[in-house]
Parts: sequence; C-alpha cells; structure tokens
Amino acid sequence: MQPLKLSPFQVFWRSILMLIQAAPKEIRSLTLLTLLGGISPPLVLFFNKIIIDEVSHLLSLEVKPNLLDFVEQEPLLWGSIGGLILLNWLSDSIPSITNFWLSSLRDRVEGFVQVKVFQKIAYFEDIALFETPELLNLIQLTELGIQRFQQLSFLLMTTLNGFFIFVPSFFLSSLLAWWIPLILFTVTAPSVYVDLKYQKASWIVEKTQASVNRKMNLYKEVLIHEAYAKELRLLNLQSFFMERWQNLFQVKFQAMQQIRRRGKLAVMAWSIVSVLGMVLPYIYVVLGAIKGNYSLGDLAFYAGLILQVRQSLFLLINNSADLYDIILGISPIFRIFALKSNLFLSSLRGLDKENCLSNHQNKHQARHQQQGIEIKNVSFSYPGKKGKF
Repeated sequence: MQPLKLSPFQVFWRSILMLIQAAPKEIRSLTLLTLLGGISPPLVLFFNKIIIDEVSHLLSLEVKPNLLDFVEQEPLLWGSIGGLILLNWLSDSIPSITNFWLSSLRDRVEGFVQVKVFQKIAYFEDIALFETPELLNLIQLTELGIQRFQQLSFLLMTTLNGFFIFVPSFFLSSLLAWWIPLILFTVTAPSVYVDLKYQKASWIVEKTQASVNRKMNLYKEVLIHEAYAKELRLLNLQSFFMERWQNLFQVKFQAMQQIRRRGKLAVMAWSIVSVLGMVLPYIYVVLGAIKGNYSLGDLAFYAGLILQVRQSLFLLINNSADLYDIILGISPIFRIFALKSNLFLSSLRGLDKENCLSNHQNKHQARHQQQGIEIKNVSFSYPGKKGKF
C-alpha cells in the first residue's frame, strides 16, 4: 500500500477542479471581479494620457475658448474625465465585494475538502493506515494541506488579477517598442527560477519534518489536554514535556530558517538585475519625449505602463512561487484520496451482483455442511516488515 506519486501539475489541475466543484458560484463571481479590477489600471493610464494631451493643446492656444465652447469642443476630454471617475468608483467598490466572495469561497472550500478527507480516512478499510509511519506522516501532512487549500483560493484570485493587469499592459507597451516587454520579462525570469528552487527545498524540509510534527502534537496534547491534566501536575512533568517540545521546535525552525536565508539572498541578488532592466525602457521613453517623438501624455502613459508591466510580472512571479509551495503542501490530500487498501474486502466491492449473490449462497451452503471453525497457516506481520508472527 504505497501512496501515489503525483506531479505538481497533476495536483494543480485536480485542485482547480475541486475548487470549481466546491464553489462554482463564487469562482464565477470572483473571476469577473478580478477581470474588471485587472483592466482598470491600464484604462486609467489611457484616460490620463488623453487628459494631459488635451489640456496641453488648450494651453498652447493663443485664444482660450469660453466655458460653453470648452464644453462643446472638447467631448474627448470630458469623456475621459467621466471614464476616470467611473474607473475610480469601480476601484473603490470592487475590493469590498471581492472580500465578501473570497470569504464565502474560503469557507465553502474548507468544508468541502475536510468532508472529503474525513470520508476517505474514516471509511478506509485497512487499519494499516494508522500503523505505518509513512502513512501516519501522510495524514499529518494532509491536515496541513487543508489549511493550504484555503490559501490556494485567495492566491488564485490575486494571480488572476495580476494576469489581467499584465496582458493589456504587455500589449500596449509593445506598441512603444517590441523589445520593452521582452527585456522586462527576461531580466525577471531568473529570480522566478531561484524562488521556485528554494520553495521546493523548503517543502522537502517540511516533508521530512512530518514525524517531528507528530511528536510535537503529542507533547502539546499532554501539556494542554484535560485528559492528562491530573497526571501532569501530580508527577510534575510540565518542564519535561515543555523541554521536549521546544527542542523539537528548534530542530524544525533551524532547518527551515537555513533554507529561507539562502533563498532570500539569492532572490535579492537577482532583483538587482531586474531593476537595471527596468531603467532602459524608462530612458528610452524620456529621450523620445525630449526629441519630440512623444507628447507629455505619451510620456506619462508609457512610463506608467512600464511600471505596471514590471509590477504585474513581480506579482505573477511571487504568486507563482507561493502557488508552487501551496501545491506541494496540498499534494498529500490527493495522495490520500488515491490510496488503495490491500485488504481482500476492497476486491469484493469490485464484484458484480451475480458473483456476490453466488458467493453468498456458497457460504450459506458451506455453513450447513461444516461444524465449527478451522484455521490453517495463519500469520501476521507489520506493514513493511519481513518477520511474521
């Protein structure tokens, strides 16, 4: 009875399907809201560009129009101001609505996943699930994976928001120069690889510490559970169990801290390269405005776009690294779901009705023909052990 090995992509795909199954209404609503929130920043920059260009044109006129002529002759300016007001209203309204749907999504997903895990473990026929250290560690990791599923729902929405900001910003910045989004992506990619590498290393450490977590939970139960309160105080064992728990915590903490420290230093080093890559597009836009190739509105528009491309890239990068970490943490849930029992009882469930009926009749006839119970060649062994008893 070995747990199934799943790739991160398989876990990710199964997680998405489970989220949709758990909360389809919330997923649809949040996707629409993130789409509106994602396309708003590029539109705000575009309306600002029009306003700056129109105001610059009016300031260059020798004869300024009166108020009525100003209203009639500048519909583009007024339309842009109206669009800016509408987008700001949406930007203020969307977060509160999104928080409502996110809370609903988190609660629905938590209840749905917990029920699935409880059903799998409670109805699992083979008691070896609780007698094998590897499977006990898997159950421990599954409990942590349920918490990661809550984080997954929130992270997916923020990732979608970054994606919806990135796509229009990437396209519009490519109109300025084809190499601008390319160079921004190129200088950012190494930090993604480094971050993902250390996220995986952190998960490996966490996975190997599953037995430590189980021991810590046992000591915690003794320290705080009412079932052990009398014996704990009668024998004065508080210091003993506290010291054991703290020692295990330090082992776990130091192992994780070492990985985190190395990872953050590597990411910071590559971030310097990313900042230098962002400077080149800025210089290109400023020089173009000085030469007269771009208006003041273009300067504000493209400078803002470059910043949005970089920010959305970093959002996608950071979320991708966090998403990878969460997917690794969720994988024990699907390994538990795929676990099959070695007991003969599980094979009986695959029989059709006719075989089951025939088997029942044979047993009934044999019961009348025999008296008593005879047992031959019976042995027992622990899972993973060669010796028999």
